[in-house]
Amino acid sequence: GAKVLLAQAGYPAGFDVRLDCSNDRYINDEAICQAVVGMLARVGVRVTLDLKPRTLHFPKIQNNETDFYMLGWLPDTYDAHNTFTFLAMPQSIWNRTGYVDQHMFDLIGAMATETDAAKRDADIAEASRLLRDSYSYIPLHHQMLAWATRKGVEIPITPSNLPHFHDARFVTH
Repeated sequence: GAKVLLAQAGYPAGFDVRLDCSNDRYINDEAICQAVVGMLARVGVRVTLDLKPRTLHFPKIQNNETDFYMLGWLPDTYDAHNTFTFLAMPQSIWNRTGYVDQHMFDLIGAMATETDAAKRDADIAEASRLLRDSYSYIPLHHQMLAWATRKGVEIPITPSNLPHFHDARFVTH
């Protein structure tokens, strides 16, 4: 398994790495990162966990001061083009993985203007496959959102888990 792959990669005794994580941005972000530390330890990867509030964590990513970090992404637009633009284009301050792929860039450009839904969906599927197969990002979990209000109150919640109180309204059912 993983130990064999590490040995084949030249790390038969494992290696040390720092994992940078926020501790106040995602639901259970600290617990998720602690679980990753434990899982990697089982195969010989010795992880030092560096937990910081989001105000310190995200600038580390943007300034390219980390090699291994937790980052969540879900655009308010629900559009995959946003995700690929921010996480797979080399000029993006969020793409700190070193990922570069001309075919990906072409797909992202096509997504921005494609009006044929089937063609755009195919471009998104191909871009997803390229990014997944590069292992530049490793999906760990999908954060589910749960919000409730009393009967008669509606408050829109963005996909990034932010309530829009300015759009709150009272309704009768």
